[in-house]
Amino acid sequence: MRLKRETLKETGKLFYDLSKISAGLGLLLPFLKGENVSIFSALIALFSSLVFFVIGLILINKGAEND
Repeated sequence: MRLKRETLKETGKLFYDLSKISAGLGLLLPFLKGENVSIFSALIALFSSLVFFVIGLILINKGAEND
């Protein structure tokens, strides 16, 4: 099954936005609340953000190849 290029681009943008949200929730929210950010939670937030970012870039790039 082949996806349309618009679908790939929009899905890539979704994953890109998810990377920003996961970084914000994992790192900025505890900091703004005045709580300590543990190393473990910071690593999980950064890793998930990086994974979402890479998946988003791959999908956006695949959608752009069809243009």
